Amino acid sequence: MRRVVCILSLPGALLSLGCSSSDPSASADDTNTTTSPTTSIGSEGDGDGDGDGDGDGDGDMKLDVAPAGDGDGDGDMGCQKVDFLFVVDSSGSMSEHQEKLVAVFPGFLDAIQNTLDEAQDYHVMVIDTDGDAAEVCEWWCDLGNPFCSGYTCDDNTNVWGVCDRTWGAGVVHPMGIDAANAACGFEMGQRWIASDNPDIDSLFSCAAKVGASHTDEWQFDALAASLSPTRLADCNAGFLRDDAILVVTFITDEDDLTSTTTAAQTRDALVAAKNGDDTAIVMLGILSDVGLPNAVCLTTESFPTEAPGVQDFVGSFPNEARLSICEDEAGFAAFFQAAVTTVADTCEAFVPVG
Repeated sequence: MRRVVCILSLPGALLSLGCSSSDPSASADDTNTTTSPTTSIGSEGDGDGDGDGDGDGDGDMKLDVAPAGDGDGDGDMGCQKVDFLFVVDSSGSMSEHQEKLVAVFPGFLDAIQNTLDEAQDYHVMVIDTDGDAAEVCEWWCDLGNPFCSGYTCDDNTNVWGVCDRTWGAGVVHPMGIDAANAACGFEMGQRWIASDNPDIDSLFSCAAKVGASHTDEWQFDALAASLSPTRLADCNAGFLRDDAILVVTFITDEDDLTSTTTAAQTRDALVAAKNGDDTAIVMLGILSDVGLPNAVCLTTESFPTEAPGVQDFVGSFPNEARLSICEDEAGFAAFFQAAVTTVADTCEAFVPVG
């Protein structure tokens, strides 16, 4: 088994502050909550307690890949398709981090296209971590709507459809503080972007600015719901393909203390969506590193906060990489460039179902 390890240590930090309050009434009742006796979040980590999953406690970020497959020729190895899912925290401290993600996305996609010679068929989808950001804008309307630029007060009854208010549905019309508050222009009935869409960069830029409207995060509820059989049959139909690898980018500056879906159940939901093969998943985490050795995020600020739950969740996947969310735009760009190696190796070792 080939093992590729890349070390990336990046200087610099960028913090953002701000919050508002909300408690969406929506719930993640359609997530896959089947648990596996062999799955234990955290038990597959390195055990050194530093949350970085590399076993040495030095805090350096590592892109650690252990591709599946024994190369005995039993199946046709290699992928020709990649499905990219971006889970973007939409809480009140996330605006600047969303901007950094949007800025580096075109370079990441270019690097993927230039590196994966055979895999040139991509789907890209963004989900947020709240159930209904528009309600926050309605609250601010009573004060003259000072934050939700572009939002038309009391005139959004027919703007959002059912999927726009559904947990885990792809974002096509972001609403909230610092969001576009307008339809992005996705193809009718499609909540993801295909690689042959000439507007892929601008569509992603619109969707990924999901806004910063809540104080709580429901990351696990949203992620598990997005790939549940129910969601893949309705709002997100067509996004996930059996003959593609799945690349999840998980970006948040806090731990998930709100979801009813556990980290273990969320992992099970993702693995089930990929037909039981966790090596068909690449998990990229841009997370708070507060409390970890050599942390970039400062503990003297209100945000980010310690996030051991999401750190362990990301670290439980065999093909994973993590970055401090407090890195600047250059740090984000370097991280995604390095992550292309992880994606390429996972793609090369992938054995499609059937």
